[in-house]
Order: sequence, then structure tokens, then C-alpha cells
Amino acid sequence: MPPNDRPNSPTETPAHELDATSSNPDRSTNVIAGVVFALLGAYVIWEAQRFGEYGAVTPVFVGVGLMALSLALIATSLSIPQLIPPVSVPTGSMFTRALLVGLMIIWVALLPYAGFLLSSIIAFGVIAAVVPVVSNWTFRGAVLHAIGAIIVTVLFWFILTAYLNVPLPAGKIF
Repeated sequence: MPPNDRPNSPTETPAHELDATSSNPDRSTNVIAGVVFALLGAYVIWEAQRFGEYGAVTPVFVGVGLMALSLALIATSLSIPQLIPPVSVPTGSMFTRALLVGLMIIWVALLPYAGFLLSSIIAFGVIAAVVPVVSNWTFRGAVLHAIGAIIVTVLFWFILTAYLNVPLPAGKIF
């Protein structure tokens, strides 16, 4: 291939021309993220020991999955980095994403005071109102969202407490 016809960036270079030593700007980020999430998976497994036998199943499954996928990311980043796609700039509203994260932080902060049921129903409703919808809200749509928030939250609470023995905060307000 003549020098002028060569692609300018590693992301444009065909995979068969890349080797494991090719420079990939995302490699160190992937390795760091892999280590952080593997440690998070180990922490989740450690904390799951406090749950009952059945209540620990889901957190252990999530922890093992986090560790396995993190190790796969690290191994891929170090051995065949050309398989890792380049990071692209996110599209959409960053404000809405930040607002959702903020609302979830507020929900978690309210859990010890309002309890799982009340704080989750409120959070479900507020988050549903914040997420962009195709059409404008109607009274009927708002009522259906409220009913859905109550039903889904109560079902989650029932399954987690009755069948999985997961301790959920009862709240101090009521």
C-alpha cells in the first residue's frame, strides 16, 4: 500500500494489519476499568455473605459475572486490542442522563428514611416523568404510570423479601 493511501488512525487500519503491540488509546482505560469492576464484583460477592442462602444467589451471580467480564476485557485489551471498538462520543441529552443519576442518588439516600416501598414508588414515578416520551403526558398516562409504579415496586418488594430473604430498609418515617 503506498504511503499516501494508508489510513491515518489505528481505528481505520484493517484488523489483519494490526498486532497486539499496536497503539490503542483505549487500552489503559479498559485495563483500569476492568480492574475496578473486577474489584467491585469481588466486593459484591463479599457483601452477599450477609444475606440469607437464597438472597445471596443474585448478588453472587452478578459479582461473578462482573469479575468474569472484567477479566475478559483486560485479557482482550492486552492480547488483541484491535477487537475493542473505539470509544465514540455519546449522543443525546447529557443533562437528562445526569438528572437520572442524580435522581437515583436521591432515591438511595431516601431508602433508610422512607423505606424501600415508599421511596421506590416515588422514584419510579419521578424517573418516569423525567425520561423523554414520544407524546405529551395526559391524565390517563400519568395515572397508568402511577399504577405501574406501585404494582412493579410492590412485586419487587414481595419477591425480594418473601422469596429471596433480601433485607430491604423499612424506613424510619412511617
